[in-house]
Amino acid sequence: AGSTYYIISARWYRGWKRFVGWEDGESGEYEDEEKEDLISPDSDDSNGPEKPEGSMEDDETDVARYKKPRVIDNYAIVEGSELAGRCLGMPTAKVKDRDAGDVKERLVCLRKNIEESKDYKCVSKGTWEKLFLWYGGGPAIPRTVIEEGASKYLRLEIQPLQLNLCLVTSAGDTQGRSPTKVYVSKKVTLEQLRDFGSEIL
Repeated sequence: AGSTYYIISARWYRGWKRFVGWEDGESGEYEDEEKEDLISPDSDDSNGPEKPEGSMEDDETDVARYKKPRVIDNYAIVEGSELAGRCLGMPTAKVKDRDAGDVKERLVCLRKNIEESKDYKCVSKGTWEKLFLWYGGGPAIPRTVIEEGASKYLRLEIQPLQLNLCLVTSAGDTQGRSPTKVYVSKKVTLEQLRDFGSEIL
């Protein structure tokens, strides 16, 4: 528990794997957990794998297969981002606001109902750092392995809980206060949540 992985667009990742000639296989739940021999775009293999004999240069499918990927684009799988002060127990990353242009520590939220392998992949921290160094882009979407249930089953926490917190009187009256939406890890205790609520409300 506690290990950090990164979420990456499956579409971008598949394109990169085709570019470097890394064939799909049964890689387990978390892709390339220990794989460190990634191919740099600046290496001798940066033009992708050798094309098979008899391939046509003007074949659109063939050209797409060996095309060098552009910057990492995770925006298709994210719903938005929340400032770090609105989340508890979830890993955050420095994210540039696409409108304001400022960079702040934020929790990047994934779209609902997205599917692993089809929409996104989970890669190790080392893999993400190398891909980001080579291609740039983003945003970075870190996630942490947590223990769940009495059996302490290890699971990568993809989606946090979304809660609405609001101060109420002993009689249950909000006195016109609007609730504050927060994002909370499933590993957070009620005591931690109470303390967090008292700080931000």
